Order: sequence, then structure tokens, then C-alpha cells
Amino acid sequence: QELLQGLIQQTEDHSEVVEEIRKSLTDIDLLDCSADRCLNLVHCLAELKDSTLYDTVRQFVNSNQAPETQLSPVQCSALADLILMSKTPLEEFN
Repeated sequence: QELLQGLIQQTEDHSEVVEEIRKSLTDIDLLDCSADRCLNLVHCLAELKDSTLYDTVRQFVNSNQAPETQLSPVQCSALADLILMSKTPLEEFN
């Protein structure tokens, strides 16, 4: 919520505003996003404690999808973020 603090008016209960921002972020056209914007989106969603994107990427990685299956740019950003935050070293990534 640090990155979004300026967008939220100081109120006691801002959960509705946070939910509205989260929904707006998840509605962004991800096919038309630059890499920087995708990474910012990943970080904003993480700060809002929205794990939907991370869960989707984890599910994709664990499903052993065929190599021709492609991730969207924002999913690639989330995957890179997950790898960087991982406490387990990555031996090989195909």
C-alpha cells in the first residue's frame, strides 16, 4: 500500500477503496503493458495483498505446461519476482 498511499484518502476504513484499486489494477489490459508497467503492477498487487497473479503463475509452473504455452508479460514479471523472492535456489529453468 506504500506505492498507492497517495491515491487513498486518509480514512479510518479504506478497505472499500483498496478493493476498488485492486479491481482496477486487475482490469488493466495486460497485453498492452510495457515491462516496467507490468513489474509495477505486480508490486502494487503484492502490496495490496492480492496473490491472484502469483497463484496463477505458480499453478502454471507446477502444471508442467508444454513449452509452446506462453505467459503474458505481467505473468513473466510475476514469475521473475517469485524467483527473486524464493528462498530455494533454482538449479535449472527451462
